[in-house]
Amino acid sequence: MGSLSGLRHRLNAVRGTRELVSSMGLLAKAKLARLSRSGAYAEDYCRKVSELFQSFYSEDKKKAGPLRKYYVPESENGRLLVIISSDLGLAGSYNSEIFRFAESHLREGDEIAVYGKKGISHFSRRGYRVSAEIGGIHPKTNADIAALREYLLKGYLDGRYGEISFISSFAVNPLKAEARLTRLLPLDRPAAPAKKADVLFDEDPLAMFMRLLPVYLDSRINSLFLSSSYAEQTSRRAAMDQAKDNADDLIKNLNIEYNKARQGAITREITEVVGGYEAN
Repeated sequence: MGSLSGLRHRLNAVRGTRELVSSMGLLAKAKLARLSRSGAYAEDYCRKVSELFQSFYSEDKKKAGPLRKYYVPESENGRLLVIISSDLGLAGSYNSEIFRFAESHLREGDEIAVYGKKGISHFSRRGYRVSAEIGGIHPKTNADIAALREYLLKGYLDGRYGEISFISSFAVNPLKAEARLTRLLPLDRPAAPAKKADVLFDEDPLAMFMRLLPVYLDSRINSLFLSSSYAEQTSRRAAMDQAKDNADDLIKNLNIEYNKARQGAITREITEVVGGYEAN
């Protein structure tokens, strides 16, 4: 059993920690509410536009096929894997699961670009081939997303990369997130031939494709970063809730121990007073 001053110091420290993790949990909850709305709109938009781009491929097959290079890689070079991690810790197993997933999918000849301080630190220490041209902090503006899209699209069309995919995290439910591999380029082709007259084009499909491609790629990239941020906050809220529960249990046990120590000190003082009185 510790001293009263030592137990009091530990109690104050644990209470302070509880307040900290409780505040972080509330902050994560507030961010989740905002990201939930943005992420839902982004995912729905990407799904609809993806269906349109599959129709472009079906339409292009009927002609000379100038869009083929966007759907079928012409380069045999390796992949570029864009890995999205977090800048901050205290998010449970969020980052470690992404790292394990990425390392299990890396092949010889692959190049990686890493977003998030935790990921940069992890992969740099392990000697992976990390791109120095992109990566770092998460894109904050539409201009940042557009710059990333331009770099990726140019690298793919120039043949530097045969495939460009993202490794990011998605929230499966409010308590769990999992890492996934999402291909950005080449574009997804339809699994089956499109039904006749599914989509009617009022203008040249090639011109429409070239105009919409930047918008589509920007929306997919933005959606991946939004999903990752949502999964990060989900993991952080769960971790902070667990830390708060652990702190409550520790505070309860320390209070019991403190009260026992205090009662013992009072008993000793009474015993000493009584003993001194009887000696006189």
